[in-house]
Amino acid sequence: MTTFSPALTGTPQAVTISTQANYGPCVSLTHPDITSGTASGQTSSQLSCLDLLKQVQNQQKITWNSGETSIYQATTTATIVGALVVNVTTGTVTEGLFEGAAVQQVQIAPATTILACTLGVGTVPSVNSTVTLQITGV
Repeated sequence: MTTFSPALTGTPQAVTISTQANYGPCVSLTHPDITSGTASGQTSSQLSCLDLLKQVQNQQKITWNSGETSIYQATTTATIVGALVVNVTTGTVTEGLFEGAAVQQVQIAPATTILACTLGVGTVPSVNSTVTLQITGV
């Protein structure tokens, strides 16, 4: 889940962005003790709802149920597919557990509020996605 405070509009404004992701159940052949993970963060930026459809560079830290962490650097590209927004993130684990492995995360969410906002008839207070995370090449 990603929340925006204040809600995004069609005009860029100072916004606090809070993210929370829960991963699980997880399966790892090389680390069978890893069964779940979480990632969260908060940042501030100048954003409008149009920015949700732009390609962005990002960094994410995942804390696994074992207490170990993974940090990855990635690029996220958003696409509208019918009534859904699909964010595909690809990158590499740069630090911690699974260092050097490839990362692909796919987030799928309803695009209704985002599309309405880009047309000037609504705001985007939050985006709630289903998430699939793959870390390969460990």
